[in-house]
Amino acid sequence: MSVLPRCGTAGSGPTRHHYEIAVDRAMFDCHFGFLALYRGTRLVLAPGWVTDPVPYDARTRAVSR
Repeated sequence: MSVLPRCGTAGSGPTRHHYEIAVDRAMFDCHFGFLALYRGTRLVLAPGWVTDPVPYDARTRAVSR
């Protein structure tokens, strides 16, 4: 009895990984609150409040100060 590797069948290359990519765009031009959660338990790790967001320049893809 032979033992096959977990990455595919004997003598084959590694299996392909399929990734799903989602792109979201948002503009925050006023104050907002946020929560950083631990996904496993939904426990709040860090709450925060942004009162003065820094403008974003889409032409240079940089944060303008």
